[in-house]
Amino acid sequence: MYKYFFLDRDGVINTNAFVNTPDDFQFIGGSREALQILTDSECRVFVITNQGGIEAGYLTEATLHEIHAHMLASVEAIGGRIDAIEYCPHLKHPCTCRKPQPGLILKTIAEYNLHDALDECCFIGDYLTDWQAALSAGIQPIAVATGRAKAPESVAFLKENGIPLYENLLAAVIALAYLQEPQQ
Repeated sequence: MYKYFFLDRDGVINTNAFVNTPDDFQFIGGSREALQILTDSECRVFVITNQGGIEAGYLTEATLHEIHAHMLASVEAIGGRIDAIEYCPHLKHPCTCRKPQPGLILKTIAEYNLHDALDECCFIGDYLTDWQAALSAGIQPIAVATGRAKAPESVAFLKENGIPLYENLLAAVIALAYLQEPQQ
């Protein structure tokens, strides 16, 4: 059982569309309930997300904070919790925080003193950059099929690295909570 869940945002929690305003944010079915289950199970939840639209000029950091406030309020309304949200605002600017770089994961591990608990950490993502970042940070990657997991490069990476694939965030959380076998 994992105690620390690192989650990608787009394609895992919300539909994998460009989210430039709070009104654009649409939860994937079951994702809020998954966050509620994690909260009820006393797990910690960290959202790690690339938000290159900031550097590209599609949204401001202030608008991103509004989007996240909307997401948090909706999750909290059903008894869920997200402990922290880390984002990379870069698109073309060289950095260590944009996935597949592990910078934001490593920052969170340090801030929450999780160095001795890496085997209790997993990263649930929908695309190979998520899983690459998880592997680079030394935590278990988990895949969900609600975003770009079915892209040819993703399918090959999942198979090559033996990464479990679940239908969506809710299915992954239920399976991990009850130690069921992943769907393949």
